[in-house]
Order: sequence, then C-alpha cells, then structure tokens
Amino acid sequence: MSGNVTKIVFMPLTSEINETAFKRLLELVPCESRAKICGFKHDFDKKAKLFSEVLARSEIAKALNVPNTAIEFNIDEYGKPHIRGCETLHFNISHTKHAVVLALSSAPVGIDIERIVEADRRTAKKNYSDDELDYVNFGCQDADRRFFEIWTRKEAYLKYIGTGIRGPLYSFSTMGDERIRTIEKDGYIISVCAAKNIASAEISTIRESDLENIELSVFK
Repeated sequence: MSGNVTKIVFMPLTSEINETAFKRLLELVPCESRAKICGFKHDFDKKAKLFSEVLARSEIAKALNVPNTAIEFNIDEYGKPHIRGCETLHFNISHTKHAVVLALSSAPVGIDIERIVEADRRTAKKNYSDDELDYVNFGCQDADRRFFEIWTRKEAYLKYIGTGIRGPLYSFSTMGDERIRTIEKDGYIISVCAAKNIASAEISTIRESDLENIELSVFK
C-alpha cells in the first residue's frame, strides 16, 4: 500500500456464535488474544473481538503479502495498536453492536463506527464545541445522524493522533477538518481520519461468512 492510500472494510455481524467457526478462528490469534476474548462475559463481545482481530490479520496479510504467523501487534502507551516492525502500514479497528470496521493506510489512521439511534442531548452539550452543536441542531430531523457524525469524527481524530484525550472534548472542533471523512452505511455512521487522500479511500464490505470460511492453509 503506497501513496497514503486508505482502505476501509465494513463487516456486519450477527449476535449468534457458530461454535465450530468460532473455535476455528480462535486458532488464528495469539494465546494472549484468546485469553482476552474468552474472558468477556457476553458472547457478542467475544465474537466482535475475535472477528475484529481476524479481519485485521487477514487484510494486513494480504496488504503485506505475509502469512498470519508473521504478524505481531504492539499496543503503545495510549492503547493504539501497531504492527511490530512495520512502518509502512498502519491500521485501526472499531466495533459497535452488530458491526466492525477496519482502516488500513500507509500513514497513521483512526476510525470509529456507531449505529444511528436516538441522540443524547446531554452528551452533546457536555462534549461538543459550539460550532459542532450548531451543526447537530436538535431542532432538525437529521439531529440523530448529525450527533453520531460528530461523535465518530472526534473518536476517529483522537485515534488518528494516538495520544489519548488531553483535554475536554469540547475544546476542539472537527468541523471542516479535511483529514476526516464520514460515511453512512446500513444505518451506521463511520468516520475515518488519515493524513492524505481520504476522499478517495476504497470502501468494501466483508460478510462474517467470508471470515468463517477463510482458507486456513493460505492465511497461515
């Protein structure tokens, strides 16, 4: 991947776990990840975490033309994941109920996804800048969608810079930031923040069955 091109992969998920496929995919992640996944209380959290990591590993393996076993993740002091020993490919993952999204880029990248539901006015007033609140405009029919546009833009930006929250969320605005692209997909809002060429980012959809049926002999 070159020229700061960014790729976005969207994957819808069901709540149900196919035990056979789950155990099969669990073999593709390191022991540390397995322990964390199995430690979640709810099945959907287990599934979202496992499918997120396998999706990332699959796409990274294809991008770098390496086997899954050659991919090792590092987590920095702020919790942002990196590919150990690789400076040419960056990635970021986000998941919400029933969906996972992944961003790959040759430069630092951040991504966030949220399902469009009823917006929380108190959250907006507490965390959004004045111009962001003006954009949400709780009097308009698009207020819920706009609320999650701003929320995901802030999250994507923070994950992009990778330094954690250094002040109140209302202290900065994402309005007009050309590094951020926001997309509506199947009832979800996705925002991705990257250094360059974000407007031309490639977007694709992968079904969970694609991962469940991944060819292990090739992937490993």
